Amino acid sequence: MPPQVTNLFLEPKVPDVTWEQIMEEARARGALPGSELISPSIYGGRFYGGSYRAIDSKATLDIFPEDDKSLGFRGTDTAGKTRFSVSIAGSLRVYDASGNNTGSFGDDSGLGGVINITQTATVGNIPPVFITTAKDAIGIRLIQTHTTTAYEAMKISTASNAGTGLYVENTGGYVAILVEANSTTQPALHVSQFGTYRLINTNVSGCFLSNGGVWTDASSRLLKENFKDMLVLGKLKKLNIQRYNYISERGKKKSARGVAKHFTPMAEDFFKIFGIGEDPDGLSPADVAGVAIQAIKELLGKVEVLEKKVKKLENK
Repeated sequence: MPPQVTNLFLEPKVPDVTWEQIMEEARARGALPGSELISPSIYGGRFYGGSYRAIDSKATLDIFPEDDKSLGFRGTDTAGKTRFSVSIAGSLRVYDASGNNTGSFGDDSGLGGVINITQTATVGNIPPVFITTAKDAIGIRLIQTHTTTAYEAMKISTASNAGTGLYVENTGGYVAILVEANSTTQPALHVSQFGTYRLINTNVSGCFLSNGGVWTDASSRLLKENFKDMLVLGKLKKLNIQRYNYISERGKKKSARGVAKHFTPMAEDFFKIFGIGEDPDGLSPADVAGVAIQAIKELLGKVEVLEKKVKKLENK
């Protein structure tokens, strides 16, 4: 067997080199047993047409294959199955061992426009796309620059009755999902439920947003501890309640009723007077309701005392 030369050099000054010229040059160097090129590294120049494969392998690289004039490149595995192809228009398609198109890049046939990935086989928990970045940068960034039609920058759909359309997990201790918007007419987050179940569910029992738009706070006794009775009626006199509008709503387009008005205690006052709540800048509807109900109970107690006194006076 003649000596095997693994690097075949083509001078860059040669503008066009056919496969026949490569074969002739290789044979002259004793690098081609039969008609098979061994692991060539081709530097410079260009070559056209042909089907090339490494020795002792049935995997081939077809350049401008005769049976499909739309392709520029086609690679097959040892079983003769096409595993990738590059069209003359520049799109790349990838295939699995069964010949199914599992992905495309730059495809203009409607499979995905730019990128299309299809997982055809069941491979356990392995996702069709896995991206890892070790840099201080965004892993995936999608930008929608279309300004005349409300197309989504990203749309995730699932036909599974058990699978999740979008699952976000952050084990690094930072925000799992951050939503930012800059619109005067559209919400930062829009959630739709076309079924009959809840609009939003949580991992806390009893905490959810119903399909009717009613938010329910978790309030099971099993979730609580350190129980203590409180009297609130006397403290209510100190609580100032006013009508107002939010500063952020001031710039909104006014409705027929003008800027939205609200009527509540101030969070700072509520926190200071009653000492309840998690954040002095916010009010929990459950805490406000609890104070109101307790105040009513205390008033009922006073009314009962007064009723007894009136009854005694009436019986004299």
